[in-house]
Amino acid sequence: MTNIEEVDATHLVLSCIDHRVTDDVRSVMTRIITKRADTAIDDYVASNQWDHIALPGASIGVVQSADPSWGQAFFAQVEAALGLHPKIRTLVVIDHLYCGAYGVFEPGAYDKKKRETQDPLHRARTADFKALVAARAKTKHLAVERWLLEPCDAVKLNWRVRSLDDESTVYDCVVHTPPAR
Repeated sequence: MTNIEEVDATHLVLSCIDHRVTDDVRSVMTRIITKRADTAIDDYVASNQWDHIALPGASIGVVQSADPSWGQAFFAQVEAALGLHPKIRTLVVIDHLYCGAYGVFEPGAYDKKKRETQDPLHRARTADFKALVAARAKTKHLAVERWLLEPCDAVKLNWRVRSLDDESTVYDCVVHTPPAR
C-alpha cells in the first residue's frame, strides 16, 4: 500500500457543484488517471492524484461574463493548487448534461429537456475554457482535457463520461446501488 505522503497531485479537476454528479466525478477521475498513467497504478493512488475545484456549470462558470469574479476566483484557486502541487500538468474540465447553470447563463439556447440543444453548447464552452487557460501565462503549460457526463440510458443518477477531445473515449457508468430502506 502506498503511503499518502508519497502521492502527488498530477491533475486539477474543474466540475460542476451539482450534487447528482459528485460520486461520478470521483469515479471518472480514477479511470482517467489509471488509463493515462505511464506505469500501472492502483485505484487508491489514482483517486488521490487530483485536486478539485467546483463551480456551477464548470466550464461556463469560468467563461461566462455575467459575473467575472467567478473566473477570477477559479484562476486564483488554480494558482494556489499549482503552488501547493507543482507536479500538476493536466487540467480536466468535466461538464454534465441537464445542467441548471447552463440554463441560467445561456437562457433560450440551452433547454434542459432537449438534449440536442445541450451538446453543442458544452462543446463550445469547454473549447472557450480551454482557450482561456491556454492564453494565461500561469496556466498555458497545462494540458486541458474536456469531458462530458451524460446519463446512462436506463439508470437514474448514474452517468457515463465522454471525451470532447477524442470522441472514441467513453467510460461507461458505474451503477450506484441505492441504500436499502
